[in-house]
Amino acid sequence: MLSTVIGKRLTDIYTVGFIYLEEGQSEYTPDLRWIYFEFEDILLEFESIEQYSRLSMEKVTEVRYQFECDEDMIKVKSSIIEFILVSSMLANNIVKDIELIDGTEKNCAAAKIVLENGQIIFIDPSFLHGIGVGGKEQEEYWYFNRKMF
Repeated sequence: MLSTVIGKRLTDIYTVGFIYLEEGQSEYTPDLRWIYFEFEDILLEFESIEQYSRLSMEKVTEVRYQFECDEDMIKVKSSIIEFILVSSMLANNIVKDIELIDGTEKNCAAAKIVLENGQIIFIDPSFLHGIGVGGKEQEEYWYFNRKMF
């Protein structure tokens, strides 16, 4: 599955969550157990598993909302690509490599996506509330924490 995204452009990154409707104000609350990466016509779902210590990846056809919502909540997806990429408009946001650290697609410690423009996107399932996404600094922090425990 990973080989199918090599050479594809990263077109979007989504979180899922909900909006709780209150009088006069609403707030988006992401559920960071899941994050979605869209590569042109391929959508990969990353899920934090094993009590936020491991990562699972699956090719899906659409963003899924796998959490319970009350009737006064609305399920929402939110694009976060502008927060992650150096520039979402660059034509060279093409996947050069994907590395799964210590495992397979169904169960790995973390994942790293390398783009042709040199940017690294590190997917870290060990955050208190789910998946964290960052760059080289996030990768270094993850390795540092791993050595500590």
